[in-house]
Amino acid sequence: MNFVIRAKEPDDEDLIYSSWLKSFKSESIQGKRTYSHVFFGQQHDVIENLLRRGTTLIACWEKDPMVIAGYLNYEKKDDQLYLHYAFTKHKFRRMGVLRALLAAAGFKRGDRPYFSHWTESMDDLIRHYPEWIYNAYSAT
Repeated sequence: MNFVIRAKEPDDEDLIYSSWLKSFKSESIQGKRTYSHVFFGQQHDVIENLLRRGTTLIACWEKDPMVIAGYLNYEKKDDQLYLHYAFTKHKFRRMGVLRALLAAAGFKRGDRPYFSHWTESMDDLIRHYPEWIYNAYSAT
């Protein structure tokens, strides 16, 4: 399946909010240890802020841009890359989706980006990128 990278469109936001909230709730210590009624309201506000101030790239199927494989939300400040959240649908994992999104964001091997959301998936990813720097406060 051939994927292309495009900018986020307003129609993508329901998928982004839903997948970000659900996956971060179930795959992070923060999400697991926070009461749902607190987590979903507070994290929704964080996501809203990051979507407004950052850039969100979408990896989609070349023949149908509405078939979304994954996305990456990030910022660049003073040549420093801040990765806030990456999500790839399970059926598209291990197909280079995240690699393509990172390349489109300007990431190069050896860069030392900050990342603000640590999930169980990040446990695996950080083994490949040990130079990445965790900073939850870069999301605020």
